[in-house]
Amino acid sequence: MIKFKQSIFALAMLATLSSTLALAEDQSGPNLGEKGAASPQADGVSQLLLADQLATYGIQNADPVAIIQAAKIKLSVAAQETAMDKSSDAAGESGAQSEKKGEGRDLSAEALLTRAEGMATGNPTLTALIADARGSKARGATRGPSLHKDRVNANATDRYKLSFKAGETAKVAIVGDGDTDLDLYVFDSNGNEICHDTDYSDQMYCQWTPRWTGTFKIHIVNRGGVYNRYTLATN
Repeated sequence: MIKFKQSIFALAMLATLSSTLALAEDQSGPNLGEKGAASPQADGVSQLLLADQLATYGIQNADPVAIIQAAKIKLSVAAQETAMDKSSDAAGESGAQSEKKGEGRDLSAEALLTRAEGMATGNPTLTALIADARGSKARGATRGPSLHKDRVNANATDRYKLSFKAGETAKVAIVGDGDTDLDLYVFDSNGNEICHDTDYSDQMYCQWTPRWTGTFKIHIVNRGGVYNRYTLATN
């Protein structure tokens, strides 16, 4: 009886594997599958986006605790700064015009803690929280999400080609400097739109599961009249 059950289990596993391989070989239609497996790198993308949203809230509401907590989350994620090749529209602002704007919003951990220090004068509790945040270290995954910092010109589009694994959750988060509205679009290698985030902000997020391992096109569109510095986070 035991051997019989083992045989049935083996046949079921073989059928599942055959079905998976058949789907992997079929690369027609959208490269979009069912809910995928999580990874520490993908989880890190979500944490960084949460930190940026918390930091934005803290800045807008003059809340130093939110700002400090955002910085602490950022420091706890083992993110790796990565150079990524991009192409851009030939249209857009000229170099001279591109400098005619403010510095924008800096949401790096160090900039956030420096901002919090300016709000913590004479407050020992906030000073202690800042010191605790500065002592934060990345834990868990030895390789976290990839970070790429760049800027997109006014009324222009930056384009990237990134590869994602079949069956594993893919995540892309874009956070700009606050000066313009940015939109995010994701297309597969067949030209199908897989995801978009087009709200009236420059904090964008897309999540999907590739049906097969392949290349995806990431488009970042600047809807504003000046350039926008942004950070792209992805697994």
